[in-house]
Amino acid sequence: MHKVHLAICAILISGCAYVQDRASDAADIFDAGVTASKTADFSAYLNGFSLLPVGYSNFHGAFAGLADGRAGGSSAVHRANGAIFYGIEQIAYLRDDEQSSQFTPEWRTGIIGLMNSPRPPDRLLFSLPVQVHVVWFGATFNFKAAELLDFIVGFATIDILDDDEHTRRRRDERHLLEPPPPQPPLERYEPRP
Repeated sequence: MHKVHLAICAILISGCAYVQDRASDAADIFDAGVTASKTADFSAYLNGFSLLPVGYSNFHGAFAGLADGRAGGSSAVHRANGAIFYGIEQIAYLRDDEQSSQFTPEWRTGIIGLMNSPRPPDRLLFSLPVQVHVVWFGATFNFKAAELLDFIVGFATIDILDDDEHTRRRRDERHLLEPPPPQPPLERYEPRP
């Protein structure tokens, strides 16, 4: 029995890519934290798994908590409005070392909105964001069903959101081993008479 415990501890301590990917996928399932803004912002917004958006959100300020699989502080943007069957949403967290151009563009949500473009990013499809921010302070929570599914099927080494490091490395190694695609033959140039 001690050998089994030692083997499990050795795998966890070794920095195994598989275990790191499962931990990363687990951290991606929820976003939760508190918000603060320098200006008077307002958010009262809920979206039932990308299908039923209700409310309004206009917040741009500071966030502290767990977001996008990382704990800590960041800048945040929550912009949304929803009228049950149609809504527009933008949720983004930006660390100090990242560029502001990485803020995700807004997308459509709700039963009617999902039929239009642009759709939410795959990792946010069927998520459940709840945002409340009154004047200078607030809180946000987001359960991401696609990330939960990615976590569960990840135990079988299936990566539906293509966010696991070992999956990317294997794919990159395969591309290095494959011969390059054949190039079309060059046409011989002959001057006209």
